[in-house]
Amino acid sequence: MIEMSKQLSLKVALILFLSAGPSAACDPEEMINELRAQCREGHHLRGRIDRADKAGIDDAGTQRR
Repeated sequence: MIEMSKQLSLKVALILFLSAGPSAACDPEEMINELRAQCREGHHLRGRIDRADKAGIDDAGTQRR
């Protein structure tokens, strides 16, 4: 009886482990869309940094002398 219970709990644990895997999260199209969004955000932030650098503004937002 105890051996059957161990086997059953092992099977249940294995099923839960496999079902929690990267099933829907690995949609290639969704991953590409997320990467594109991150790139757009990165380009936007880089532009802000470049403009601040050209204007002579430091990290605290104050004008450098």
